[in-house]
Amino acid sequence: MQPPAEAAATVWVRPGRYAVDIRKKLSATHARNLVREDSRASFVLSLDANGQVDACRGIRTRSSHSGPGVNSFSSTAHQQGYRGRWELKGEWLHVELNVDDGRCGRQQLYENLQPQRWLLRCRKLDSSEHSRYAEPLLACALDNLREHQYQESFAYFVPEVIAGDWLLLAPGDGLRVDWHDDSVPPGRTRRRSL
Repeated sequence: MQPPAEAAATVWVRPGRYAVDIRKKLSATHARNLVREDSRASFVLSLDANGQVDACRGIRTRSSHSGPGVNSFSSTAHQQGYRGRWELKGEWLHVELNVDDGRCGRQQLYENLQPQRWLLRCRKLDSSEHSRYAEPLLACALDNLREHQYQESFAYFVPEVIAGDWLLLAPGDGLRVDWHDDSVPPGRTRRRSL
């Protein structure tokens, strides 16, 4: 998803707050088993005019699996803060986020795995490219996924809005995404709303 070659280099990003709040509800059946997941993930990115940036991401998940011979429930929560720098290079915003527990208190999902820095490469996503939100969005790809010991980006990327894995952020109070995926009869619905 490269910007058009003829696009003029303009200052399209403004310092400020960019955020997303993703609320996901999944239900599925397999044989006589029922699986449910209810999660909420948020990511807040704050760009200062001097090139400094800080961020906080968090996720809370509740899941259950019930059926003959199985009845389990789990609840997890994770939160991590970051600080770093941002730089605009033509049509791309490059953001380096280093782990910083002072930004928001760390709450670890896995005690034996350490969170890693996030290297984001972001571009402006006009409403003509996604047609689900009236304002332009910030679409960010995670460039250092292989450095991560576990899938830290889980639940922050919303499929079916644009092709590929992108973190979508809106200015100010941010973007709210309601994600419902129900394969329990007679449901069989998949719905994402922005």
